[in-house]
Amino acid sequence: MFYDLLAQATGMQILMVVVGIMATLVSALAIFNLKSIMTLIANQAKRIDDIDSRQEKFEKVFVSRKENCQREFVSAEQWVREESRTNTKLDKIADALAELSGSVKIIDKIPQIVGRVTQEIVNGLNKRSGDSNG
Repeated sequence: MFYDLLAQATGMQILMVVVGIMATLVSALAIFNLKSIMTLIANQAKRIDDIDSRQEKFEKVFVSRKENCQREFVSAEQWVREESRTNTKLDKIADALAELSGSVKIIDKIPQIVGRVTQEIVNGLNKRSGDSNG
């Protein structure tokens, strides 16, 4: 049957059948390639979405760590200021203690000083009384 049809067909009809079959094959290949490309694009889009979501997570972590670092830096800076103030206060206290220590040494020597002054007064009075008697 196929051979009978083929014998009756003209060259143009055979050419049209061959072109039709070739067009179908080319169309099928094109559709297959387009589907493959669409699948690749979908996979690429999924990977890009995954990368974007990971990047967003990294950004959140980075922002959080940056805030923590900033808080710790400010805390450290405040601590350094407080230490500086404390050292200044300690220096003032040390100076005041040195003054008190000097005052205490003078106070400890007051009885000796008073004793010497008294002895000089008595010696002076004795000399005057000896000069006035003699």
